[in-house]
Amino acid sequence: MEIIRSDDCNNSPRNTLLQRITVALVQQDLPFLRANLSEDIEWVVNGKKKVEGYAALVEALEDAADPDELRMTVLHVISHGRAGAANGIIQLENNIIRDFCHVFEFANAKATQVKHINSYIVEREKS
Repeated sequence: MEIIRSDDCNNSPRNTLLQRITVALVQQDLPFLRANLSEDIEWVVNGKKKVEGYAALVEALEDAADPDELRMTVLHVISHGRAGAANGIIQLENNIIRDFCHVFEFANAKATQVKHINSYIVEREKS
């Protein structure tokens, strides 16, 4: 998979962390996720599917594996205080595009781990 990263992260360690988590979710980089997500992580997808705990998140990622992903573009990453967000596009082999936005909440003020993610994913045909 080709990854195109946002330029929003050059001077912000928090933005860089959020971008790396965004990419790690797609690439299923479990060691990186283990180190940067809290054990009691909550992940809500499209306001419906709620995953609670790191083990459940790993299981959900395995179920969502998509070998047809060709390119991920992270458009923007922002953070402020204990929150942040990243949005972008995933292009699939079958002419399908997934627009995504992840909204993150850090577990602490030092922003060393994420404890909550709200993900909004919209699938559409390439125009």
